[in-house]
Amino acid sequence: MTENSTCVDERTFGQSWSVAENRLNLEPGQIPVTQRQFVALSLWDTVRSFVPATCQRSLEIGAGRGTLSRYLATLGLDVTLVDIEEQATKLARGNFAGIPATFITGDIYSLSFEKPFDLVVSVGLMEHLEDLPGLLRKVNTLLKPEGRLISYNAPAKWSTQSLINWIYGRLDYKRVHFPLKSCVDMLRNTRFNIVEAFWYKPYPIFNTELLHRDKPILASTERFITAVYCHLARLRGRNHMKTNRLLAIGYLVVADKSS
Repeated sequence: MTENSTCVDERTFGQSWSVAENRLNLEPGQIPVTQRQFVALSLWDTVRSFVPATCQRSLEIGAGRGTLSRYLATLGLDVTLVDIEEQATKLARGNFAGIPATFITGDIYSLSFEKPFDLVVSVGLMEHLEDLPGLLRKVNTLLKPEGRLISYNAPAKWSTQSLINWIYGRLDYKRVHFPLKSCVDMLRNTRFNIVEAFWYKPYPIFNTELLHRDKPILASTERFITAVYCHLARLRGRNHMKTNRLLAIGYLVVADKSS
């Protein structure tokens, strides 16, 4: 898959992700029963291991339904969520269901805040943006000295997901070609120190029936695939989401603002 691959119209992007599954968060002790719940919980387990113990305030940009920030709120953080789409902000408010948080609809490039943040997070955002250096410079200004950025990105590349998409004849969203090395170099050029950077997420999402490509996946099939993924995760251990470039759907970068 390349930047010029056939893609879903950008206007349908917000509608598609928002209706796929409104609530991804699992309460303590709950076991994932859908693939997206499994992925969301696995991402949270990874992110949580990189949240500094002294962290008090976090900002999620391109927050969507706010899944990651809702988990961060369980750590007692003062969380702020920003998304450019009002639909996403509305969905996030419903997802938090009374949990204290600040929700902002707006363009992160032009927003300002009274106080800096200890942590900025993003999930599946950078691959949809054109001015990535501008975004990273903006993030740098929003962080406290030695504040942390944690970002998961899924750029245009071959992956297990693109293989599944090809089998199903499924169109993808527009993504920029933004390899891991380019991201690391760009972070260093915008005054960040790299803490970790690795290829991430080998588990593709199946959401239609293989033999009936126009039909949604059966609930029983959904549970079976999720159970298989949970079993693989137990076999692979704590770092089960880490993988190689060939299989990875994306990558995770952790970087601290230079003091």
